[in-house]
Amino acid sequence: MPMDVGKLKNLQVLSSFYVDKGCEANIQQLGELNLHGALSISKVQNIINPADALAANLKNKVHLLKLELEWNANSDDSEKEREVLEKLQPSNHLKELSIRSYGGTRFPDWFGDNSLFNVVSLKLSNCENCVLLPPLGILPSLKELRIVGLSGIVVLFRVSKSSL
Repeated sequence: MPMDVGKLKNLQVLSSFYVDKGCEANIQQLGELNLHGALSISKVQNIINPADALAANLKNKVHLLKLELEWNANSDDSEKEREVLEKLQPSNHLKELSIRSYGGTRFPDWFGDNSLFNVVSLKLSNCENCVLLPPLGILPSLKELRIVGLSGIVVLFRVSKSSL
């Protein structure tokens, strides 16, 4: 990842971003970029402070249609990972979301608050620590769902029509 990528204010396409433990590839660099299309963020476990994830400003990237978030499978702090994912909330314009090797025990609150209203493809893979599946029944646009390697799930959300 080039140093100071966050200073490229007119950059619209950045297909991959690797979060480094050093300050050169800090997730905050995405904050002011007006990204379009698809973005894959790898090594999310290297985000130390959840406030840094919020500073990435994914919620306001309305032209970002596809988002992939990938952690290292060796999580040692599931609560911090959940807090980080909570702050990486994407725009409600997002069409495709993929979450891989997430180490939290549950998915963030934005999974259940209509934030993913336009998502047509959702892929959850190798989230071994998760015990609670998000409320997928409230995703009205969903056409493709892939769930692989979530062997820790003990609770499936049930959503009644009256709660929609």
